[in-house]
Amino acid sequence: MDLNENIKAMLERSNEATVGSCYIIKCQDLTSKICDTLKPVDLQRSLVSDNEGTYSFELASSYLYLFHTQVAFLCLSLSFTQLEALKPICNPGFAYSAAVFQWIDGSGERHPFSMEN
Repeated sequence: MDLNENIKAMLERSNEATVGSCYIIKCQDLTSKICDTLKPVDLQRSLVSDNEGTYSFELASSYLYLFHTQVAFLCLSLSFTQLEALKPICNPGFAYSAAVFQWIDGSGERHPFSMEN
């Protein structure tokens, strides 16, 4: 099965399972409850740590896709220099995560936050 063909079909207007709406969610809207800052940011620098190390990543404005089937899909715009950062962020296959997250303010100071709250 060619996954690309399924993705192309989801974008065709004639398909009832296509994307009905797409909304951009600004970075400051995504991070306002986590990052205690009054200054709006287009890019939020962060760190994630687990038993294997500490990795940096950035969150930018992201997209919310609403399909005609009433299913929504949030596509987070994450970027990182080390692929290993993805494992503690996503924690594939597990409901529990031992990862520790921190956001970095404009002066470089680290602030812990929880993905669970």
